[in-house]
Amino acid sequence: MDNIIFSFFFSRNKEEAARLLSHLISASQRLIRPYVDPILQVLLPKAKDPSPGVASQALAAVGELCQVGGEDLLTYIDLLVPMIIETLQDQSSGTKREAALRTLGMFSSNTGWVIEPYIKYPNLLGLLIGILKTEQTASIRRQAVKVMGILGALDPYKQRVNVHFIIN
Repeated sequence: MDNIIFSFFFSRNKEEAARLLSHLISASQRLIRPYVDPILQVLLPKAKDPSPGVASQALAAVGELCQVGGEDLLTYIDLLVPMIIETLQDQSSGTKREAALRTLGMFSSNTGWVIEPYIKYPNLLGLLIGILKTEQTASIRRQAVKVMGILGALDPYKQRVNVHFIIN
């Protein structure tokens, strides 16, 4: 019983720390700019935390960090985007999914990495469309539409060729 209580308070502390870090990043962007890499190194493992509150707050902090880091975060594409896609596929927590959508939108809009996500990760478009079709929560559907708008329009012929190339 004591272990359950301890783990609850411990995860609650991690959640609060991630929330405070998110607020600090958004409030003092010029101060945080030199520390983008070390902060991101700390936040990435927390974004995979089994506690939905910790993971969603860590993803929110990563999103705020995307606003500060800008194009410098393009080096983290192969770490961030697969983690975000994995979180989007996880049906266990709506808050995690919404935070992942918001983070993907912030990452794409602040780094200028648009349209290429559909090409590099061909299942992303289907995943976003699936969220629009099946998600009951209006805020998550709205966020999915925003992300699709940020990522931009894809040439249907290129998408068909890309998906056909992946399948075969």
